[in-house]
Amino acid sequence: IHRAHFELLKCAQRDVKDSILLVHPTCGPTQPGDIDGLVRIDTYEALRKETEQEYPMFRWAYLPYSMKMAGPREAIQHMIIRKNYGATHFIIGRDMAGTKSTITGDDFYGAYDAQETGKKHSAELGVTVTHYENMVYV
Repeated sequence: IHRAHFELLKCAQRDVKDSILLVHPTCGPTQPGDIDGLVRIDTYEALRKETEQEYPMFRWAYLPYSMKMAGPREAIQHMIIRKNYGATHFIIGRDMAGTKSTITGDDFYGAYDAQETGKKHSAELGVTVTHYENMVYV
């Protein structure tokens, strides 16, 4: 997790009135070159300990899941998984679960395709999409 991601979590918790925010990162096997799941868990645990006094409304858990890099379809799958954990809202960031062509390097999906797909199926799934444009921390 980097600072902009943490700021995104804070914004989402602030924007959904009286919410408890489930921080629920995937920690299963990843694609080559990604940060190992155990390293991610250690990072989130350090952040949890550092912020638990200021953000007691955050709850932390880990999802043993291997990302499929399936873009919008994977966003829907994540919405269903998180609903099964009790979530009523789900953050979809820029280029969620996106991937590039190994030949041309071009993106398979548009930067906000996952957000649009999530919003399209939100009512059917019973999960509200909380989306943000590309966030930076300065």
